[in-house]
Amino acid sequence: MRTRIGKASSVFQRLHPIWKCGKIIKEIKLRLYSSIVVPTATSACETWKTTATATKMIDVFRRRCLKRILRISWHDHITNDEVMTRSGQTALHDIVATKRRRFIGHILRLPPTRLASLAIERRPEDGKRNIGRPKRTWQDTLKRRSRGDGHGLQRQDDCCQRSCQLETNRRPMFRTELEKLSISK
Repeated sequence: MRTRIGKASSVFQRLHPIWKCGKIIKEIKLRLYSSIVVPTATSACETWKTTATATKMIDVFRRRCLKRILRISWHDHITNDEVMTRSGQTALHDIVATKRRRFIGHILRLPPTRLASLAIERRPEDGKRNIGRPKRTWQDTLKRRSRGDGHGLQRQDDCCQRSCQLETNRRPMFRTELEKLSISK
């Protein structure tokens, strides 16, 4: 993830003449930022494991970029919420979460014989782990989000996580459950 933020920062710096130009209106700058810098930062973000540090890191990057585009200095004493309100942008961790939900939905709709589908349900048979607290994995992130202590998940996400834990022969049940949710909305 640090690499993606570094690459996005590099792209942002290359566009410095645009951010500094007074003839280009703010809306155009924000659209350029959203269409060039954000996709660079969030490329392959579906597979990132989400920790508090990672969430903070990507949101700090976004606010730093937006402050530069909006020409807000630290001397101005503008809150982070005000920066987001002035720009009309959403937090980057929300974009990552949306992409992750979309990605897991695609994987769960795959046939159970596909490698991506097998990888999501794989549990190592035998092995040793290092001493101490286990590292958070992508699957752990999905489980935590499905319990509801994440950032306001919808019922469809809970359904996706429950189906991830089901055996492969019970996948049609997930599809009917997902169809019921989409019809009820």
